[in-house]
Formats: sequence, C-alpha cells, structure tokens
Amino acid sequence: GPSSNRRRMSAAVRPRPKAAAYMATTSASSSGRYGRVGSGGRAGSHVGGTRCSVCARPPPSSLHGGGGARIAAVNTATRTARRGIVSTDHHLATAAAMTMFARGGSAADAAVAAGAVLAVVAPHASGLGGDLFAVVHARGDRPAVLESVGRAGSGADAETLRAEGHDRMPAFGDVRAVTVPGCVDGWCSLHERYGALPLATVLEPAIRLADEGFPVGREVVAAAGVDGDPADLEALVGTVSDRGWTRRPPVAAVLRSIGEHGRDAWYRDVLGPALVDLGEGLFATDDVRAPIARWLEPLSVEAWGSTVHAPPPPSQAYVTLIAAGVAGRLDLPDDTADPRHPELLSAAIRLAAHDRLEHLHEGAVVEDRLSDAALDRLADDAT
Repeated sequence: GPSSNRRRMSAAVRPRPKAAAYMATTSASSSGRYGRVGSGGRAGSHVGGTRCSVCARPPPSSLHGGGGARIAAVNTATRTARRGIVSTDHHLATAAAMTMFARGGSAADAAVAAGAVLAVVAPHASGLGGDLFAVVHARGDRPAVLESVGRAGSGADAETLRAEGHDRMPAFGDVRAVTVPGCVDGWCSLHERYGALPLATVLEPAIRLADEGFPVGREVVAAAGVDGDPADLEALVGTVSDRGWTRRPPVAAVLRSIGEHGRDAWYRDVLGPALVDLGEGLFATDDVRAPIARWLEPLSVEAWGSTVHAPPPPSQAYVTLIAAGVAGRLDLPDDTADPRHPELLSAAIRLAAHDRLEHLHEGAVVEDRLSDAALDRLADDAT
C-alpha cells in the first residue's frame, strides 16, 4: 500500500563494538555528485554469517556463544561515511546497493538495486506490486519527493461497496481493494533522473538471486502462515528446498525485461493484461498504462538544528515530522540512559500518531499540522 512496509531482519545480528548499527531499510545515500536519496525506514544492524555480507569482516568472537549469535550493546553515537551509506533490513539488499557504489553508481542506483532485491527475497513486504516514495537531495538542488502511488481502477464504485454493507475497503480477498502498483514506475523515474549506471546493471543482483536462488527468511515463512498449509509459502516464493532455499525464475524474467525495456515491460506486457483480466471491468487498459510517478515538493520541519524533509500524503511520513518537531521542542536529557529521555520521545511519537487516524487521507492538506503553533501546542501536551 502507500505506506512504507515494515519487515523484520531474518539473519543473525552481529554488531561491531563501538560502532553504530549500520543497516536499516531500503535507503541509500552518497556524498558524491548525485547527492542523497532515501526511502523506507526501520533500523537494523551489521549482518552476516562467518563474515559480514557488507564489510566482509568477521564478527568479534566475544559476541558469539555455542548457541549462535547474540546481540551486544551498541554505541549509538552518530557515525559518518566518506563515500556512501546503505541502510536496508536484509543483508542481500544492502550488499546489492553497495555493489552499485563500487561500480560507480549513484545513490539512486543503490536504492533501486536494494528495492529490487527486496522484491525478490521479501515479496510479502516490498515488491513489484507495491508503491514507492523517495526523498532525494542532489548536491546543489533543493530536496525533492518522488511519489509513485497507483490509483484505483476506473471501474471502482464506492456506492456499490456501501450498498453491500462496507464502511471501509475490504482488507483481504477483494480485488476492489487493489490499486495499480507504482513501484516499477518509481524505480524507472528515479533512475531516469538520478541514475548513473544502466538500469539492467542496477537490476542484475536481484535477477541473479531470483535465477540462482536464495535462503528463505523466517519473516517470509511467518507472512505465508505456513503453520496450516505449506502451499501458502510456495505461492509466495515458489518451491522451497529441504535446505530452505528457493528460486523465482519468473520474477527474474520480469526484472530482466524491465532492465532492457523500461516500465512498458511491466505495465504494458505483464501487469496490464493480467490486472485487466483479474479485475473483470474494474481496470481499463489505460488505467494500467498511464504514468504514475510524479515529482513534488517535500514537507519540512525544523528539529534539533536541522531541516527534516518527508513526502506529503498519501504517505504517512508527515507524522514522523510532527514527532520530530515536537521532540525538538522538548527538554530532552543529554544522557540517553535518563528515564526521561525515552519517556519524552515516546510522548512525542504517541501524540503524532493520533494525528494519522484523524487527518490522513488521499489529498490531505497537513501543512497546518506542521506549523510552529501546532507543534508548540503538542509539545506542551507532551510535558
């Protein structure tokens, strides 16, 4: 859906001592000529087997016992990188993004590469059937937002749903809740404006994983609900071997075609006919082929001496801006171990989250929610 999907890490977590945790979700930034780009958002950590898939260094032996990896205390002080930072919640996606930097790619190349890998290895949470938001800050330019969120089919009829007794969109099992997925159009638009490598090169790590195979993560198994029927897992990622590996050749073929022919390979040749047939009048051919991605101005707030940017609705990211604006107005203790520190941060987040249920919808105007007066009032409530 339009909101960022949240996923749990599926690999062993092995932080380096005295270093910030440095894997999170599908975002990448580069200090080179192509600036920064980010999308998504949950924090994770240094990940790998006997060696980290990102930095190729073995984890410190003091973190491991006979039962496997365990999490050690991590110094959360801010760290910086001279060439680029990648943040995903799957080590294979992070490795793909770092490969783009190694080949001279931009932050946009890295973000698209990571997103494509997640579409292969975490289809329950991030995939070709989803949408995309990105905040991009290219050196010398103003920050920009890419919104690639598909619309409902032209045959959608709210009155019919209400007549059937629905007061909200059905969550499962009803094609009328499906929108045209904007993810691929977003990849192509982001790459067209900010990419440095050929799109086929950017998608190559995801294609290779889909062709050659990858280990199925625990979170994928949980999402499939295989406690009752293993066929659900096969429907999600294909046949899984006894060793827990699977291959997804059809997805590899689609990604390869997108790399060669762009968005038309998806919306015209693959998704379009399938969605029109599935919808039985809900979607017209023009609904699926119409451009989706568009570039917008970001919403912004001042917090902690910096300007924080986020996409406007239908993204829920403005709620993060409210929380940051409120927290920036609070007298947070310098010592993060002080009980008041998490207490005040939690209060800021809780107050911001209430706003989402009341005000977030398609076309919502929320600038007034981010005004100094509104944030001051919420900060008073938090204390």
